[in-house]
Amino acid sequence: MNFLAHHIVSIYPGNYYYNLGLTFPDILALQNNKCKVTENLVDQKLKEFKEDILLNNNKENLDITDLFLGMKIHLLLDKWFHNSKSFFYLMKKTSEIVEKNYFPIHQFIEILFDIYIDTIDKNYAKSLINTYKDDKLDLVLPKIKSFFEVDQVVFNKLRSYISTATFYKTYLNDDNLLELLKRLSMKINRKNIYLEDTYSKKLINVAKEHLKDDFELLYNELIGYSNKIQQDEMERQIIKN
Repeated sequence: MNFLAHHIVSIYPGNYYYNLGLTFPDILALQNNKCKVTENLVDQKLKEFKEDILLNNNKENLDITDLFLGMKIHLLLDKWFHNSKSFFYLMKKTSEIVEKNYFPIHQFIEILFDIYIDTIDKNYAKSLINTYKDDKLDLVLPKIKSFFEVDQVVFNKLRSYISTATFYKTYLNDDNLLELLKRLSMKINRKNIYLEDTYSKKLINVAKEHLKDDFELLYNELIGYSNKIQQDEMERQIIKN
């Protein structure tokens, strides 16, 4: 799942740090490939924060607790998504649409799913953009650096990629979207997309149309699962309303 899907499927209105955490595992991994957020690490930190809050009344850990809880939801949702029947069906169906033309199928599905979510409500993208614009990110970043190795220069570029809506503009422009897919294809398949650009863009739009109903089903499944794991995790942890 990509940034927008994680942000919207599991958003918790009014809790900035939790909502930031929903996309943070991917941001941390992209800014430093040695920086891997694991479920065990997140669980351990959540346990430590909870004990510190309850035993020492250390309310300074409330915000970082919410952020790590958002990261936990991200990890659980990714695990469900990549092992779901819906995802495997989408992989098969998308492969049939684009045929053997070196499209990066996995990433293509995740991008198209973000585009589908944007068609539901244009304010969804604005919500994610504003999360990364917010000055509160600057306040929590020093705490993050005490747990993870952060490359400040690369992190700032990724933050700008979201906060300036660059990712969003790429999704909305077929030429830019195709260039992104070409870069991903070279990185993953070590081959460029085989087709001429005009036909490649036609396939992109065919896939958008043919997968619309499948994305609607997937979206509803994800919302249902996300609500369940949010409730389970909130019962075990501390989250501010």
